[in-house]
Amino acid sequence: MRELRNLIERTVILGRFPDGFGFAIGQQTIPGDMTLAEIERRHILNVLASCSGQRDEAARLLGISRKTVDRKLASWDG
Repeated sequence: MRELRNLIERTVILGRFPDGFGFAIGQQTIPGDMTLAEIERRHILNVLASCSGQRDEAARLLGISRKTVDRKLASWDG
C-alpha cells in the first residue's frame, strides 16, 4: 500500500504519471484541485477497467492485495 501511495504522491507532484509507467492508461494529466484520495480512486478504477474488472489482476499490477482492492471498492460504493 505504501508503494501505491508513493506513486500517487509522485504523480501529484509531477502532474502526470511518471515516464514509462502504465500499461493501458497512457499519460494522464492530473487536475491540480484533485485530492490524493480522488487520484488514488481514479487510478485504481482505471487499472481495474484496463483489466476488464479482474480484481486479482488489477491488484497484482497495483502491487496491493486483492483484499485492499475489495475494501477500497466497498468504501467508494457506500
